[in-house]
Amino acid sequence: MKVLGRLLRGKFLGGLARLFEQGELAITPRTPERAAGILAPTGFDRLKSELYAKDWVLYNKAPFRKPDALFRYLGLYTHRVAISNHRIMAVDDNSVTFRTRDKMVCQLRRRQRQLQAPRRSRRSASCRQRDIAASNGCA
Repeated sequence: MKVLGRLLRGKFLGGLARLFEQGELAITPRTPERAAGILAPTGFDRLKSELYAKDWVLYNKAPFRKPDALFRYLGLYTHRVAISNHRIMAVDDNSVTFRTRDKMVCQLRRRQRQLQAPRRSRRSASCRQRDIAASNGCA
């Protein structure tokens, strides 16, 4: 595992150095002010030295036994629905109203939330409304 950690560290820091040399590292509004010093060559060299001095620890698991196990595992995460049909209470051309639960310290409150539809998705709201009605046996 130490070899893989060193390999990853070298690849990552090599890519970071390439971005620095090409001038593609930038300070964004979310970057802390103390990080602004890394854009100077001396600051970047100091950062790179500190990162090379650390041992990078990797965690890996045994590979999946068969490809179908991999697809089953990934399917748990890639096909989740943000708001399931049974929580949707109303759909119109401008908004969607759905039920939520507020998880507070000692109580569970049910609430309704309403999301306004962006312009481009209002057209599909009527299709979604028909799908919900059909799934509830109201076709």
